[in-house]
Formats: sequence, C-alpha cells, structure tokens
Amino acid sequence: MASVTPSPLTLTLRFKYQKSTTLLHVDPLQSLDSVKTELLRALRAVHPDGRLPNGSSIPSKSTDVSFGLPVDVHDLSQGWKSMEGYEDEVDEDMDLGSKTSKNSKTARSAIRRSTPTALGLKDGSVVAYKFTTDEELLDEGIGGVEDGQWGVVLPSMD
Repeated sequence: MASVTPSPLTLTLRFKYQKSTTLLHVDPLQSLDSVKTELLRALRAVHPDGRLPNGSSIPSKSTDVSFGLPVDVHDLSQGWKSMEGYEDEVDEDMDLGSKTSKNSKTARSAIRRSTPTALGLKDGSVVAYKFTTDEELLDEGIGGVEDGQWGVVLPSMD
C-alpha cells in the first residue's frame, strides 16, 4: 500500500520508541498491518543502515512489530498495554450498517477491529511500539526492552 497522503480525514499518530517519536499520517480505516508496514518504511528512510541509535535492527517483517496503547491517555507514565490484546476486547457485536450473514458479519467485524478508529485512536494519539527482536537483544545484554515492557522514555522537566 502506498503512503497515505495527508488530508483533513487522515490521523496523525505519534509512535514512541525509547526516546524517539515518529509521526505518521494514517487513514482511519487503514489496517494495523499496513500501519506497521508504513512505520517500518519510515524508519528505514531515516535509518538507511537498518539500525536504530540504540543498536537494535529494524525488522523486515511487519509481524515483528507490536503496538501498545497507553493505560491512561492523560498520564503516559502509567505504562502501556498491548494493542493486540485490546483488539480482542472490542465488542464483536458492533453495528456494521447492514444485515448480512453471520460469517460475513464476523469477518467484517474482525477487519473493523484492526483499524485505528476501531481502537479509539484519534488525531494526535500516542502509540508505543517495540520489535520482537528487542527481547533477543535483552538476552544478549544490548539494551532491549524486557518482555511486557515498552521501553518508552518520557521527557521530564528535571
């Protein structure tokens, strides 16, 4: 999928990884898999050597990227929860606008649950991300993030 051209309908999401923030324009109904692909594409454009400043490498597959939502959108220091787990909590019986067979309704519901809008993301929302290779780096002692933690460093006034 090509990059999303900014328009009044697109969302600007802030993707946080350790001390860095990457802004991406996403379509509100774009799949999370394509958002992950766009994020990897943007990271490779900024880091053509394929390595981030902390030494971790940018994965080649979007399946190696995990997204996290803030526990409290007003206090990011409270931590993050995995977006993949949150997708399962979204109500499966949401109104899809038309009466269809149960199988197609379930399939359409699953597709809608994997979009930024279905997850409640708005313009300017913050999303943490990590790579599955970060856990491998931690095992090697190279400053990755621990399992279940996101490694986002928030700025402080101190």
